[in-house]
Amino acid sequence: MNPTIVVGLGNPGTQYRSTRHNLGFVVVDAICDELSISLKWGSGEFLWGRSERDGRILIVAKPMTYMNASGEAVASLLRDIHNTEDHLLVVVDDVDLSLGKLRIRERGSHGGHNGLRSIIDYLGTEDFARLRMGIHPGKEIANLSEFVLSPFEANERNTVETMIEQAVHAVKDCTQKDLSVLMTNYNN
Repeated sequence: MNPTIVVGLGNPGTQYRSTRHNLGFVVVDAICDELSISLKWGSGEFLWGRSERDGRILIVAKPMTYMNASGEAVASLLRDIHNTEDHLLVVVDDVDLSLGKLRIRERGSHGGHNGLRSIIDYLGTEDFARLRMGIHPGKEIANLSEFVLSPFEANERNTVETMIEQAVHAVKDCTQKDLSVLMTNYNN
């Protein structure tokens, strides 16, 4: 059975730890905590770990290349584990979705997200699943770069925690359920 490969996008370094752009890292860390997965360095610039339960293998990873070069790490991971993007799910923040919303898609464009753009460029395809996590605050964003690299506001934290919990459940379900079922269950 092929493993499910979940890559959470973010930026390495303590200064980015609680920023909006690091939701992918937060989800991977939460999955690692829940499933007792230890991350280790791969042959490229990524951390990865695996879990096997009931004959199903889940591989999780965090590129350490910074967001805009995520594709290099993802391509290296797939080479290391001798796999393709067919079983890849990328977890990423999405400024076009309202705060707290989740969207799972089987494929698609980068939608302006530089991490997804990098992965598409390196893999040469848009044919991989993605779990987008909404970060739009419902008001105008003056400077997008500053916004995505800023922490969540105190009044947003409950919504964010709920969204993270839902994303973790969706990722755990992706080892057992078809993507179309996940889209029905989690797209809100």
